[in-house]
Amino acid sequence: MSATLAWAILIFAGILESFWAIGLKLSDGLTRPFYTIATIICAALSFYLLALSMKVLPASVAYSAWGAIGISGVVMIEYIFFNGELSLIKSISIVFIVIGIFGLNN
Repeated sequence: MSATLAWAILIFAGILESFWAIGLKLSDGLTRPFYTIATIICAALSFYLLALSMKVLPASVAYSAWGAIGISGVVMIEYIFFNGELSLIKSISIVFIVIGIFGLNN
């Protein structure tokens, strides 16, 4: 697998991480079957794709990028769909997270 493909897989894994994190919220403590099942599927696929990307990418880079994509995704999903707040400090914090990933990758 090429590094480009590994990154594409990792990005998809991070997006799925956002979905399962939001799914946990929507599952209402894992009491709503549809959201619970969707959360479990997204989490399992996200972990699998993260592991697959780690065959090529260093664990420190892959794991931190996966987390950053997930964090950024959850912030955006909450802002767009749940009236979440996107303050200046949140935006700056996400930028710092992304900068940290670039630092780990070099």
